[in-house]
Amino acid sequence: MGAELLPFAACLSGGLLAGYAGGTLAALAGVGGGLIYTPLLTLLLPLLADAQHPWSVGIAVSASMIAIILTGGNASLAHWHQGHVNVAHARAMLPWLIAGAALGLWNSFHLMAWQILLLLMLLDGWIAADLWRARTPTLPFSPVMASPLVGYVSGLLGIGGGTMLMPLLRRLLPLSAAVATSGFCGFVMVSMACGLNALLHDQWWQHMQTWLPWLLCIWLGIAVGARQGAVFAVQLHSHWSEQQLRRKLAVVFALLASALGLAAVMGQT
Repeated sequence: MGAELLPFAACLSGGLLAGYAGGTLAALAGVGGGLIYTPLLTLLLPLLADAQHPWSVGIAVSASMIAIILTGGNASLAHWHQGHVNVAHARAMLPWLIAGAALGLWNSFHLMAWQILLLLMLLDGWIAADLWRARTPTLPFSPVMASPLVGYVSGLLGIGGGTMLMPLLRRLLPLSAAVATSGFCGFVMVSMACGLNALLHDQWWQHMQTWLPWLLCIWLGIAVGARQGAVFAVQLHSHWSEQQLRRKLAVVFALLASALGLAAVMGQT
């Protein structure tokens, strides 16, 4: 009996760890936890694979996006009801974000794990560089033009889109409005992308059903851990200035990029 419960305990523990780290980063940087969830699930789930549970990195990507839905819904809806979301930007970006994310999520099943990790490494490196710089006052193009690419990359990597939307929106909107609009668009985008894949691709739903008992433990751990991580992040906000916070987050994302690059190289070999 103990051996049978071990995988579920590992999934719950992994979910708690991912949720705490993801919740902390989400509250500090205004980005979703997918940057943490996808890499951890990509490394954890293959250890549980067998003949009855065939492995594909798309399962980790899909599980990450569902975790984003479970942990980000309340905050996104609260921002909407309080009027923090910039409706004009959200209405213009969402159709393109949703279409791109739905396609990216389906295509994630055709990639190797090391390729996903490598792409996440590049994304983390870009975030680190952007956070290290001071805010740029203008943007040379509309966020709508970047929306299809942002959606596709988000679906492909299992992230909520805030990773890319925040650097764009913070150049056009006050920080509070940028965070709210980014979080709301990401929640709607991820929800619709998962829904479209479930409706249009029978294989997607079959993949998720096969892993559902273990994924439920992971999602439970993420939901509990993310709440505790957010509480911890609020305490950090009161001790650091905005410049200190940006520099510290830049270092964190640079370290994450380095770790993901190492994991990608090891996975390829």
